[in-house]
Amino acid sequence: MPSSISADAPSTLEGSRASHTDPPNAQVYMREAGHFALADEGHLTTNLTSEILVSQNRKGSPQMNASNTPISARNLTVPTAILWGGLIAGVLDATDGVIAYGFQGLNPIQVLQYIASGVLGPGSFKGGLVTAALGTVLHFFIAFVAAAAYVMASRRITALKSQPIPFGLLYGVAVYFFMNSFVLNFSAVTPSPFSLAMFLNGVIGHALFVGLPIAWYAKKTAN
Repeated sequence: MPSSISADAPSTLEGSRASHTDPPNAQVYMREAGHFALADEGHLTTNLTSEILVSQNRKGSPQMNASNTPISARNLTVPTAILWGGLIAGVLDATDGVIAYGFQGLNPIQVLQYIASGVLGPGSFKGGLVTAALGTVLHFFIAFVAAAAYVMASRRITALKSQPIPFGLLYGVAVYFFMNSFVLNFSAVTPSPFSLAMFLNGVIGHALFVGLPIAWYAKKTAN
């Protein structure tokens, strides 16, 4: 009995191990099924991640496009175009006038007082900074009126917007002749002798520094 028991023990143990071990085919199937499950989970995760990224891009793209649009490429409203056109034209024209009349012996305060003399007469040169401030206000008022006239006209005449350079230059020249041939005749400014240098400076300066910036901002207005 002891010898038979010891002889049969290994076979019994092997049989018990075999009974608790999955068949080879079952093990292969389980491994393949596991790979399929992992592959399905990875595919599902990838799809979910892609859908989240696409939805975020769709939500964020309009904001990014709006924020990244350069200001210079956006359309301006009519009041904004008048404001910027008149402001830039006023600054450039005033700078040109100060330089040009500086060669005639006038300082910047006297140049501004000269503008105010159109309302106050020769007494403007005795008013100090007060009349100089009045001259500044009058100067920019004229610049804004000139800008408003061109911008409003460009709403009806499309060529003024589509070709701002030639029409802007011509408009600046027209403003110069209108001011010197019409407005000054009804003002209190003391007439001064003709100067070819000042005449050419006035014509060219108004074309480049008044008409052109006004036409440029008029071009940027929405249709």
